[in-house]
Amino acid sequence: MVNDSSSYETEEIKEMINDHRFHEGEALISTLMLKEPHAARPHNLMGILLEKEGKHSDAMKHFRAAYALDPSYEPAEKNLSTFGAFAIDRDYDYGEEPIKETKTVQRKEHALCI
Repeated sequence: MVNDSSSYETEEIKEMINDHRFHEGEALISTLMLKEPHAARPHNLMGILLEKEGKHSDAMKHFRAAYALDPSYEPAEKNLSTFGAFAIDRDYDYGEEPIKETKTVQRKEHALCI
């Protein structure tokens, strides 16, 4: 369950991301990570911010961290699944109402390093 303070912070971060105020959003999310070091929510939010910035690889690291911290946190599981797939329609899950966005996805092929 998300408390009122967490809900407010999530809404504020969502606005920053949607307004492309990524630097401000990253600063606020980093503060949340310090306040809640073992919480999945800040990592999930950072993953969304990075995905919106086009930093897919870094975003996936944060979605995986969020899932590792709390496998029952459904937004992290959903974002990990959504952004790990080759889907075009994306639902950003902030932990409340998912936001649907259609986006063209271009992937680079990466060689496996063993």
